[in-house]
Amino acid sequence: RNLDSALGGGLRKGSLVLLTGAFSSGKTLLSQYFLKEAQAAGIDTAYLDAEKAFNQAWMAQSGVDCDKLMVSQTSRGEKAFDIVHSLIRHNVGLIIIDSLSALITTAQAEAGMEQQFVGEKARMINKAIEKILDALEESKSETIIVAINQYRKTVGGSPGTPKEVVPGGEGQSFYAHLWLKVRRAG
Repeated sequence: RNLDSALGGGLRKGSLVLLTGAFSSGKTLLSQYFLKEAQAAGIDTAYLDAEKAFNQAWMAQSGVDCDKLMVSQTSRGEKAFDIVHSLIRHNVGLIIIDSLSALITTAQAEAGMEQQFVGEKARMINKAIEKILDALEESKSETIIVAINQYRKTVGGSPGTPKEVVPGGEGQSFYAHLWLKVRRAG
C-alpha cells in the first residue's frame, strides 16, 4: 500500500515499468505482488520467464492464482518480444518480463562460443522497447509491462564510470515511464 501511495495509486495503465535491482533483491517478489493485485482486480496477467526459474508453488504462496496466469518460457529475445506484442493486441492487462538480462538474440544462441556480439543485446532490447511503446500507443492499450533487469558490476573503466549497469544498454531508462530500483534493506 505504501508503494501504491508513492506511485499515486499504483502503476499507470498503458505504460512500461523498468524494475531493476541486484541479484536476489526482491524484484521477482515485487512483480508477484503486482500480479496478485492485478488478478484481484480481474485483470488478465502474463509472465514471461526468460530465466527459466518459474516456481508455481512460490507464486501461489505469494497470492498469485497460477491457473489464471499465462506463462511462457523462452530466452530468445525476438520470440519473447513477439509474445509481448501478441499479448498487447489481446488486451492482457499486466505482462511481467523476467528478465531482460536473461534474453539473448537468436544469432547469439546459434553462434559458436568464440563469436563476439558487442552491443547486440542492447540493440535488440532497445528496438523491441520502441516497438512495444508504439504498439501500446497505436492500439490505445491499457497493458502494463513490467520489465525486470538485474544490475551488473562494470569491469575497469575510468573515474566517473558507473559501478553498476543494466544489461541491454541505457536506452531502457529513457523509454520507461517509471523506473523502480529495488535495494536490499539491512
